[in-house]
Amino acid sequence: MRYLRILILIVATSMMSGDFSGVSMPLSAAVKKPASGKSTAKSTKPATPAKTKSKKRKTKKKTKKAVKAAARETSSGVRKQQQSIDREISLTTEQIKANDVAVSTNLATLQTLDRDVEAQRKRVANLLTREQQLHSNINACISSIDEGERRLKDMRDRYVAAVRKMRVARKRSNAMTFIFASRTFYQALRRMRYLQTFADWRQRREKEIKQEIARLEGHRKQLATSRAALQTTLSEQEQASRTLAAKQQEQSSTVSRLRANGDALRSHLARKQAETNALNAKIAQLIAAERAEAEAAEKRRQEQEAREAAEKAERERVAAQKAEEARLAAEKAAAEKAAAEEREATAREKEAKEQARRDKAAKDKEAKEAKEAARKEAARKEQARKEKNNKAASGDDSRYADARRRKPRPSETKKPKAETPAKSAAGFAAAKGSLPRPVAGTFNVVSKFGRHPLPNLPEVMYDNLGIDAEVQKGASAQAVYPGTVSGVFAIPGYNTVVIVNHGEYYTVYGNIGSPSVKKGDSVKSGQGLGNLVADPSEGGRTIIHFEVWHNREKLNPEAWIRS
Repeated sequence: MRYLRILILIVATSMMSGDFSGVSMPLSAAVKKPASGKSTAKSTKPATPAKTKSKKRKTKKKTKKAVKAAARETSSGVRKQQQSIDREISLTTEQIKANDVAVSTNLATLQTLDRDVEAQRKRVANLLTREQQLHSNINACISSIDEGERRLKDMRDRYVAAVRKMRVARKRSNAMTFIFASRTFYQALRRMRYLQTFADWRQRREKEIKQEIARLEGHRKQLATSRAALQTTLSEQEQASRTLAAKQQEQSSTVSRLRANGDALRSHLARKQAETNALNAKIAQLIAAERAEAEAAEKRRQEQEAREAAEKAERERVAAQKAEEARLAAEKAAAEKAAAEEREATAREKEAKEQARRDKAAKDKEAKEAKEAARKEAARKEQARKEKNNKAASGDDSRYADARRRKPRPSETKKPKAETPAKSAAGFAAAKGSLPRPVAGTFNVVSKFGRHPLPNLPEVMYDNLGIDAEVQKGASAQAVYPGTVSGVFAIPGYNTVVIVNHGEYYTVYGNIGSPSVKKGDSVKSGQGLGNLVADPSEGGRTIIHFEVWHNREKLNPEAWIRS
């Protein structure tokens, strides 16, 4: 449109000046060529003003038509060009989405294949170990059979030799003749014992030979069983090796596809890493805010305790001061009372002396007794005064409290202390290595903790804040330890994330579709936090993302849960 406006402005300027050199229309379109020399000569005659105006009008009309046609062509070209650009943008966007889906699917396939390859490798290694054990058993059985056959042959040879010797002797005389041919009774008894001993030996040899034959038969059966097991193991090993080779070939094909789509792979990993960094920042921000709030609450609690301690100390100081004033007042009153009693005693003593002087002769004895009674009374009173002073000094506080009928203030009563975050953190730390898995049932780790390369792609690194594990469809995330829900929020790439606070420790559960808890809820160990969702971009797999934090430090979750 900008170029069209410029073109129209140039044409208009040319029309106003009478110069059409700026118009793209050829001059032959406005002026016809002469047919012959006569017409050329005729056309060289000066034109009249009317003819000149008519030519100008015709030229002007043709110029306007040419401008309009050029404008229509230019506008149509611009629209076509814009539509072409839009189509290219749409195709590029669709291609980018398709590449991203392909990369995501290939990465999911690569993770699954890596797990399958590792499992097949372990199976092949176990089968090799089993094969070696079977070979050892077979060799041991063959050695036992050879040894048994040699021993059996020796036993048979000795038994046959003894039996033959006995048969030769029996041809000369039978057993009864051998016994009755004895010269004495003791010789006959010895011969009977000899025959009985030989019979017993023969039975024992026959039994030993049968036992050895049975033992050899057992070894032969064990050998046949071991050879059959070896054959089965070799078949399984061959099948496992073929499966392993197929998995490795498929893994190599997947890696080749990823390498061929390198730009899309880097873009996908950059996006995933950006999502991981966003989750990291969100968790760090939440933990920082919560720790700051906890520190502020702890500071307020300490300040409150300090204020209460200061108020208590002030009350105790005031009470002690009042008690001291009461004690001093009691001592002063006691001293005044003692002085008054002493003055009274002195006055009575003077009066007694005066009376004694008046009746000295008649009442000497009574005066002495009165004097002694007055002295004892003064001592008793002095003792009572001292006891009263001591009692006043020791019991002023209780008398002061009893006099006021004072009750303890509510702030002075001891409050039961709830479980502190430090105790909760200590319990969580003690459970390291024995925490349950964050989901029941299948739990296959497909992405480990920390910075590590992708399978068979050492040049492609990925930094994982926790672990990712493939679980059963429809599984629910479960709390691994009692705590309080600190946050429930949605973040791209992780669906809904739930964070549970365990004192100084935090656990993070990602890829939840429908959370069943909210911020501030208390959860128990094994309590469901929400159903996990299957990700189509991950090949329809259900993946749980699990993290463990100690304040702002990221920990390896596999070191905390049971294997």
